[in-house]
Amino acid sequence: MISLLSIHPRKVSRDVTPEDYPYLQKIRKEWQELCFQPIGRVRSALAIAHVQIEANDPIRAFMRVDGTLFINPKIVDVEDPTTHLEGCMTWPYRDFKKVKRYGRVFVEGIRLSQKGKAVGFMEWFDGKEAFIFQHEIGHFNLNTLY
Repeated sequence: MISLLSIHPRKVSRDVTPEDYPYLQKIRKEWQELCFQPIGRVRSALAIAHVQIEANDPIRAFMRVDGTLFINPKIVDVEDPTTHLEGCMTWPYRDFKKVKRYGRVFVEGIRLSQKGKAVGFMEWFDGKEAFIFQHEIGHFNLNTLY
């Protein structure tokens, strides 16, 4: 059974390879269920990065609460600088914090379907979705809120 780590690893996430897909499929249901577990001040998560559940070999993937699994996402363009109030499941007892974000991001990456099919995407995300990508990609690179 997977669970959230009590301490954020200090290891940058590596790119996901096709060899990782079976592992991601194996843990995806439990990973998505973690999004619904209230911890501390955080009632539920909008998404959880792989690095929040795996310290030894973190990979560049995150699970959105709706079950969408994003692999190797990369922000390639941004618009609309703003600030956003955020919290994090890794530090569930800390106060939410205002962070500099962009209200719109253009992302390239891969979605892994429920059946394990990898589909590339290039897409603009706005508002909450844009904030999710920035937050989760921050985890990959050890650029976290606190």
